[in-house]
Amino acid sequence: MLEKSSKVAVLSRQQAVAKDYYERITQLSAAAIFVVIGSVVIGFVNLGLLIFMVGISLGAFLLTALVTNDKEGHRLIKKRKDVPLMKFRSYLKNNYKSYIGIISSITFLSSFLFILYPYVSVQVDQTNLLLSLLSLIVMRQCVKSSANVVSGVVSLSRDNRQVDALFFKKKYYHGGEKKGKKEVRRYFMPEARDQLIEKQMRECLGDAGPAVSHWRDSPVSGISFFEISTQGPRGNLATKHLLQVFHPRFHHLLDKEELLFSYVERERVHAPDSLLSETVGGFKTQLVRYGRQVPPAVWRTQKLEIFMDLWGIQPPKRLVREYRKSHPLMQDRLTEEMIGRLSIAADRENEIICYQRLMNSIDELNSVLKGLPLYIHNPDIRNDNAVGIARRGTEGRAYKVLTWGRWSLQPIGIEMANNLDDLELADIVESVRSRRKDITPSYGINDIRLAAYCWEFETAIRQGKYNYAIEVGESLLESFDKIRDVELS
Repeated sequence: MLEKSSKVAVLSRQQAVAKDYYERITQLSAAAIFVVIGSVVIGFVNLGLLIFMVGISLGAFLLTALVTNDKEGHRLIKKRKDVPLMKFRSYLKNNYKSYIGIISSITFLSSFLFILYPYVSVQVDQTNLLLSLLSLIVMRQCVKSSANVVSGVVSLSRDNRQVDALFFKKKYYHGGEKKGKKEVRRYFMPEARDQLIEKQMRECLGDAGPAVSHWRDSPVSGISFFEISTQGPRGNLATKHLLQVFHPRFHHLLDKEELLFSYVERERVHAPDSLLSETVGGFKTQLVRYGRQVPPAVWRTQKLEIFMDLWGIQPPKRLVREYRKSHPLMQDRLTEEMIGRLSIAADRENEIICYQRLMNSIDELNSVLKGLPLYIHNPDIRNDNAVGIARRGTEGRAYKVLTWGRWSLQPIGIEMANNLDDLELADIVESVRSRRKDITPSYGINDIRLAAYCWEFETAIRQGKYNYAIEVGESLLESFDKIRDVELS
């Protein structure tokens, strides 16, 4: 069926996906046939029971249809004031399996009481124990199979675009929008945003006039941005605040930020002030100070200054201990297993030699990495994630990086060192040495270069770029040899 519908692949792993759908459809068909046959048997044995079960099922169906119907003019929920009904509708859509299980349990219990009723009433002489037991057994299996059929049909209907594209010609599959993004629209449409700002954030905005919010494209996955502008006394709009919305799967980013800033002041790492944190419909939100986006020409200079300030901050020991409880440092990540992945790409003589040297030097290399000073690394330090905020009472701007949820602890020099020459690195070493107490006298340019090469080497391996990793590995070994020569001398 799959080959007849299309010669061109529609989905990744489509053979396995199509097989799974086909099995589910055949199982549902078999269960549906059993329900029909079982209903016929119940009808012959106990017609009243069949009518009772059909009545309960129709009642549950009508209730569900009324609550979940989205068509205009047919909606039971017409206003946002119907909060209980809205919650019930949301529960049905997000927990339909549990809801179907509840309905099937109610149906079974009610039907069982229907069968039992003649035995506890004056109609005992009109009962047949054998037929009652048969009705009970068939009814139980029918209710169970019906629940599986309904649950399976709902599940398949949600995947109908994939199913149609796999088994039918000229049915095209377009990837659907993720649930989290749909929920963002539900809770943060313009009207809902305005209400949220006025009710919960007005105090943080100060005595400014009416607030207006606008969507801003976020550079970080899992976080939505909304710029908040307030009207000044002259009627002009000033954008001084940003609402960050953390999607449910990315709450850990805000938690990581809070952990970092419980040990380090925001201002020291160029993070904006956090004014308010709230939870809205399963989303965590944070209101921060905001400013103007940084022009590219200015950013080139500011980026290096931000990195130098970060390199000059010695991470508190307690923060390092907390981080290491769940995250490995570079010397913990560069293992024989990781370097061993390069064996498939070590074909030429020079590549084999480099690979063998890396494997033989891993313990000594990690010993050197263990002694390198760490800094608070943020992979999201870039132009589209930074703003310039006017300083109060002074000229100029303070440049802030908007998100810090993906921070980590890394050796000084990664990412930036390969773009700087030796003179620039020498100035950086002296600047860092003057700010930090954990810099040893022997620490120098080669240590920074080694950290940068190790980072690039690790990144290349994780991306499967093994030839490039071996090429970087040769430069890594050169820096490592220079450090070892200095130690020996």
